[in-house]
Amino acid sequence: MLLTLSICNFRSFGTEATLDLQRRGFRTQHPRKDETWQENTWHRAAIFGANAAGKSNVLRALGQLKLAITHSLTNEHWVRELRDPHSLCTDEPTSFEVEYVFDDVRYRWGLTLNHSGVVEEFLEANLSSRWRRIFERTGNSLIFGSNTGISHAAKENIEQFMRPWALVFSAWNTVKTPGPFAGALQWWQTLLPVIMSNEADHHNRHQWLVQLAQKDPTWLSVLQNVVAVADVGINKIGIEEQAPDLVKQIELTIQPDGQAEITDQFDSDEITEYLRYLMFEHSDGIHTFSLPETQESQGTKAWMDLAIPALFALSVGGVLSIDEIDGSLHPLLVRELVSYFDNSELNPLGAQLLFSTHDLTLLGKYPAESLHRGEVWLVEKERSYSELIALDEFPIRDAHNIEKRYLQGTYGAVPISNTTELLHTLEVLREKYTKMKQQ
Repeated sequence: MLLTLSICNFRSFGTEATLDLQRRGFRTQHPRKDETWQENTWHRAAIFGANAAGKSNVLRALGQLKLAITHSLTNEHWVRELRDPHSLCTDEPTSFEVEYVFDDVRYRWGLTLNHSGVVEEFLEANLSSRWRRIFERTGNSLIFGSNTGISHAAKENIEQFMRPWALVFSAWNTVKTPGPFAGALQWWQTLLPVIMSNEADHHNRHQWLVQLAQKDPTWLSVLQNVVAVADVGINKIGIEEQAPDLVKQIELTIQPDGQAEITDQFDSDEITEYLRYLMFEHSDGIHTFSLPETQESQGTKAWMDLAIPALFALSVGGVLSIDEIDGSLHPLLVRELVSYFDNSELNPLGAQLLFSTHDLTLLGKYPAESLHRGEVWLVEKERSYSELIALDEFPIRDAHNIEKRYLQGTYGAVPISNTTELLHTLEVLREKYTKMKQQ
């Protein structure tokens, strides 16, 4: 379970920003005996703000940290990607700090980078009320704390991987006996890849969905139920392994010349993946017909591609991050998806959903309140610096219409319209095209 994420000098965030999922009343290191972690933390964090304010950078940081931990020993690129300072702070270090819970142990992991690599990396664990240092790294020097349960041989194995752009976490993950605090590593496996709004991410995510449904019939059944929730008139979904038109066209294109040279670029697994796609069966109650996924609406596909990762997170108690959750989705479907994580019956494992959005209906109370005030965050950019602000830092009364007040600019984090400048630009354009017509 994620507790806090702090970033400093990362992309548009030149100064420190902290996303805190702990409830305001939770002031101890661990829940009281009659309480649980789930009662003291939020399961959702909704990030609002103007375009280009920096909302995506909060989610991006968490996703890139996972990639760096997973791959830093074999590909330092992922750690270098984290060293992405604000354009006005390039000489200052970039730092991250994450607090989370796994098997009732509270962990705090920190990482600081500069242009040469890792400046500092540390891990602390809290079993009850006091923090215990597991390891502390400065440059390529690594010191382990006492009573960590990590064997001498494992420590030596970890130390041999210390390079400027390699992480202790990555090296620790290679040892066979990581010790009793290995939960610090295992938590990152519950962190699902961040769902970004670009086309490449959409393609990869959809391919993952098709593979999941093809390998496990249970997920194909889940997929059919998900589509039924959207009420889009589809009563059955299947997986076809015939080449769609695009693949047939590629095959015809490469047949005449250089067949061997081109086909060598594809292995059998890649070709098989290209041949798999979803087929949707529609019915009017009497007649049925089938359509390939290329002919289904963008909204239907968007719903599937978000709902399946959400259900996967709910199944394993993971953390799911979605950039622009409202893209191509009806507001009621967005509300539906978001509600899953606040439903104790659907979410008994405490899965969490972090997302950015422009869907202001989520701030309203009709037909019911979608988000608690403590789950709403605002990103404001001023003079090129992004700032992350919790909505519940503002004085809000029960009678307040938060949606309306946000649009009025009460809480900031809204686009600033400059109509005067736009009018001047239009006058210049009109004058230009009037002269062109007269010539």
